[in-house]
Amino acid sequence: MADQGNNAVRRVTMEGAVSTVAGNGEAGYADGEGAAARFNWPTAGVEDKEGTILVADCKNKRLRTIVGRQVTTL
Repeated sequence: MADQGNNAVRRVTMEGAVSTVAGNGEAGYADGEGAAARFNWPTAGVEDKEGTILVADCKNKRLRTIVGRQVTTL
């Protein structure tokens, strides 16, 4: 889920398909949709039953949520 070295959040299906949910590999800090969002060393993520993802954005010292592909900071 959290792709630290690539500063992105990915989804992996049970079949092994990988897709990028948010981030584009560029470190930084920005809320936004999909590739417009920036993370700096996301370290952990969890998805609830409604599909909301909570991500620990380590070097930005923030908790971020992803609903659909929209990233916001708590």
